[in-house]
Amino acid sequence: MVACRVGGGVTELIRDGLRGERIHYNVVGGPFPVHTHDAEVSFAASAAAAATEGAQTEHDSPVASEGDGQLPRTLVTWSVEVQPYFLCWHIVRRLILWSFNTMLTDLAAKMQLAAEATAAMKDRQ
Repeated sequence: MVACRVGGGVTELIRDGLRGERIHYNVVGGPFPVHTHDAEVSFAASAAAAATEGAQTEHDSPVASEGDGQLPRTLVTWSVEVQPYFLCWHIVRRLILWSFNTMLTDLAAKMQLAAEATAAMKDRQ
């Protein structure tokens, strides 16, 4: 298990994970108004993403690959079980949705930049 500090002074404890497939973590400290926060982020290959598109809350992000120049799609599923403090449900819900959107949009942008840099390097060779 690894503890790390993320945005807003929140501390997360990474419980389990498998590189490129999933990560399971809990919020264990910081100014986040919850008693418990248990989350898992999973990544599905492009074929699985196409088969399950629209099935869950999702955010498609490009992943760099070789081939015809088209970026495949990766289904990112972020599921959370949370027990907010009394009267804080709406605040926690909005914070979680905003966080998911911000981080996944940033991930997609970084993957797009990486794909473009890889393509530019191949063009120079």
